[in-house]
Amino acid sequence: MLAGFWLYVASLSVFLALNALDVHSTWLVVKYSSIRSERNPLARMLLRKLGPLWGLLALKGVILLILPLIVLWWDDAPTQMTLILLAADIAYALVVANNYRIYRRLRRQRSNFTGQSRNSR
Repeated sequence: MLAGFWLYVASLSVFLALNALDVHSTWLVVKYSSIRSERNPLARMLLRKLGPLWGLLALKGVILLILPLIVLWWDDAPTQMTLILLAADIAYALVVANNYRIYRRLRRQRSNFTGQSRNSR
């Protein structure tokens, strides 16, 4: 049981870290392109209504509101909650990796564009 608890704590910690990285990576993509780059419709709406920074923080605020429920439900169904968190960790890791990949591509395109415009002068 103790090993299951520590796996849960580790999964929850990774979940929180990945959410912070999701804010950072999404911010970079939106900064280098536009709000239209966001594929999550709820996030895109919040970004439009509140602006990029406040929209992202509001979205993650909702997750922080759900966090106490995740902690409380662990007592009733520890295996299921740990598996749910592990699945969420995998999904967020894929999203964050994709966001950073898009950011690198956008940054490369921008530097190629500015480099070409300088050479053509």
